Amino acid sequence: MPQFQPDRALEIVAPKYGTAYRIGGRLLLTCRHLFDNSNDCKVRFRSASNYSDKQDIDAKVIWKAPDNIDIALVELPENIETCDPVGFGVLPDASSTQKVKFDCLGFPLFLRYSEDDKNYATGLHIEGTINVANRVPHNRLLLNIKDSPDIQPTDKQLERLAENQSPWEGTSGSAIVCYGLVIGVQSRHPIRDRPASLEAESLARVYDNPEWREILENHDIDPEPKPVISVNLNTRSYRNQAPPKPSYFVERPEVSIKLKELLLSEETAKTGTLVISAIYGLGGIGKSTLAAALAQEKDVQAYFPDGIFWATLGQQPDILSFLHGWIQALGDYDFKPTGVDAASLQLRTLLADKKALLVVDDLWNVGDIEPFQIAGNNCKLLVTTREVPVKGATPYNLDVMTESQSLALLRGYLGSELTAKEQEQAKNLAKTVGYLPLALELGAAQVKDGITWDELLEDLQAEIAYLEILDRADAEDTPHEEKRKHYSLIASFNLSLKRLNGQRLRQFSWLGVLPDDVTITEKMAATLWDCQVKEARETLRYLRGKALLLTGVSSEQITNYRVHDLLHDLARNLLQASSHPQADYQLPGLGLSITEAHQQLLSRYQRQTKNGLWHSLEDDGYIYNHLLWHLEKAQQIAQIHLLLREETAEGHNGWYSQCEKEGKTAVFIKDIARAWQLAEEHFSENKSEFMGLQVRYALITTSLNSLAGNIPAELMALLIQHEIWTPAQGLAYVRQNQDDGKRAERLKAISPHLPSTLLPEALATAREIGHEYYRAKALTGLAPYLPENLLPEALATAREIGDESDRAEALTGLAPHLPEILPEALATAREIGDESDRAKALQALTKVLTPANVDLSFWEKTFYALGTLTRPHFLETIPNLVPLILHFGGVVALREVHQAIREVSRWWK
Repeated sequence: MPQFQPDRALEIVAPKYGTAYRIGGRLLLTCRHLFDNSNDCKVRFRSASNYSDKQDIDAKVIWKAPDNIDIALVELPENIETCDPVGFGVLPDASSTQKVKFDCLGFPLFLRYSEDDKNYATGLHIEGTINVANRVPHNRLLLNIKDSPDIQPTDKQLERLAENQSPWEGTSGSAIVCYGLVIGVQSRHPIRDRPASLEAESLARVYDNPEWREILENHDIDPEPKPVISVNLNTRSYRNQAPPKPSYFVERPEVSIKLKELLLSEETAKTGTLVISAIYGLGGIGKSTLAAALAQEKDVQAYFPDGIFWATLGQQPDILSFLHGWIQALGDYDFKPTGVDAASLQLRTLLADKKALLVVDDLWNVGDIEPFQIAGNNCKLLVTTREVPVKGATPYNLDVMTESQSLALLRGYLGSELTAKEQEQAKNLAKTVGYLPLALELGAAQVKDGITWDELLEDLQAEIAYLEILDRADAEDTPHEEKRKHYSLIASFNLSLKRLNGQRLRQFSWLGVLPDDVTITEKMAATLWDCQVKEARETLRYLRGKALLLTGVSSEQITNYRVHDLLHDLARNLLQASSHPQADYQLPGLGLSITEAHQQLLSRYQRQTKNGLWHSLEDDGYIYNHLLWHLEKAQQIAQIHLLLREETAEGHNGWYSQCEKEGKTAVFIKDIARAWQLAEEHFSENKSEFMGLQVRYALITTSLNSLAGNIPAELMALLIQHEIWTPAQGLAYVRQNQDDGKRAERLKAISPHLPSTLLPEALATAREIGHEYYRAKALTGLAPYLPENLLPEALATAREIGDESDRAEALTGLAPHLPEILPEALATAREIGDESDRAKALQALTKVLTPANVDLSFWEKTFYALGTLTRPHFLETIPNLVPLILHFGGVVALREVHQAIREVSRWWK
């Protein structure tokens, strides 16, 4: 998630003093009241390395909001370097009781002063909350500043101000940022008797202003606001990563009701997984849309209060990045994944006390589902696939739409009712395309674009007939129902593409160079199509309007899209097809080989680097995840190895530093693993070089493995105790450690802080420890906190320990909580061959013996066992037995024991 960026804040020094915020390109966002009737202003830039080194630059006010809305836009001169665009946000509805955090940076009056004829100003990072329901007049926002000595002015600072001065003068124009999105501009400040609150102008007042939108788009800034998602305050906003339903979504109650029943049923609770597959294995049948609609239902969200997580896999999924993204969505930004297994285990632990829905969309390979099958008893997994069988899952086979549902989709897409004649034509269209939702969308888009129903039907039937002829020539059989529906979908694709102009078709074809099911951002599309962001934005919206693109995931705060896998296949074919087709029915392609296409795309990205260094490339929401994949497809293997040895100016690994900065260390781990594989595959070509690479990648991997073990056990306990980490996060880090001794030590340290819901996972963690000595230590440390229902499982784990000494220790640790196992623990301890180990075990056992769990029979057996020891070891156990001696024989017995020790010790020195 993007965060607040204080270095975007600048000082406005004339005509009035205030603050501005760089929002993209050379545009600044600020307040209009700073300028009165002037459109000229001065902006102060300061050196990052020397704060007193400053330069005042002339700038122009290019827009002032109408109707006394206190918002303005300032443009910097062309010699100033542009910056990346920000995202804009809109708060939840005013009826919400939610509070959201905000950040801003301004230059307040109480931090400005003169000394030795020099003026000083200090930027202040201001934090606080906005009560969504508490809006002051005209939809202005009331900012409640955090009560912190680092933010609030001191009495001494207030004394320097005039009586009617506000300490917050100079902060006007500060951008109000909530969870990475700009939502307003601080415009009014109270007098000194209300120092804890400010007012801001909400950008919601200008989002629909055509001038505002045009200026932003001309500077390659997306004017569309995104909903502000509160991450963690007193209450958290619901996490739902599912794509939104399309506006023309049609309910299919015979499907949705059954799906919901299955998802929330006891049957699925047993299997943990519900799979939505397609009849005939068809694509475009609406599996993903129905899953997304299910995720938007209030009772489903109520059933899964800890959120809905979404991953669209496709044929070549980046599983590690999906898992890492979910881990971060659960609030763990410290985790550094070392592989898919480690990330899967981390996620499983974080979800152990959660009730969440995990959605794996578009599964192609049965092996890809295993890392996601980590949901605990309260979580469930929903899978969509054409026909991949998932072992042990509850199945649901999805059919096509009914005729009435198809007509409802067409009406919804067109936004109008159909005449009687149009209704008949629409019925013919629905039948022709096999009642497939995606084909219906494509057809509706063409009708909306002015193509007549008759023309569309005629063209579709001709296209389907041609496809059947082609297939019959190859297969020599009559097409059956499954094939006819598939033909109708392909025919719909072909017609939609034929009606694109040359440039749009070429842009669509370039989508074929991308992997399956990737997120397409506007900035990435601008590089893909080698155009300005504004043109890329328009093209993406155009293709979405023609149903040739899908809406992307809603968890991202920037506008994004996806390509349906069937359309992606067509794009990849067009990428390689001749630009001068021989037949009229063929579409012109780009005439590129796959290698050439990847090389061209990489060259466009390399132009954005500094000195050709890949780690200097800014992420556009796509390229970091797929740079190494493109290099491999471009057959630039040497560049892969060079990428992974680039260094920063400070001498650190460049690619790792950038991935960590962007919260994408999973990408680096995945890239190292693939580069290592490539080094092995090409080993015979140059043994000395590739042997060095193997050692390099092994060193990098082991170095990253070491990071997980560097947190001391005491610190882990304190992080949980002081609520810096959640208990689940602490347990996840214990599991991540590969050192059995450290894992046992850390588990023991955090055990007192684990809630009951996590104790089953904690016991599983102890059971996973390979070294029996440390497994026994872990069980002993965990035992005091285990509830009764887990003690039998803990006992079974202890009994499985082969080494007698370690098994005796584990049993002894459990004995106070399971008195009935004391005889077993005693017998195990007595059988230990080594006398020193036997003594330790028996001494530990005697420490847990109490009058409540020992009778005279067991007392006698205990002394028989102690009789196998040498005298020094026997005498060490006597202090532990004093309470029992007093219980069974009183003071007289204790006196007799003392006398016996003295006399026997005198007889045999």
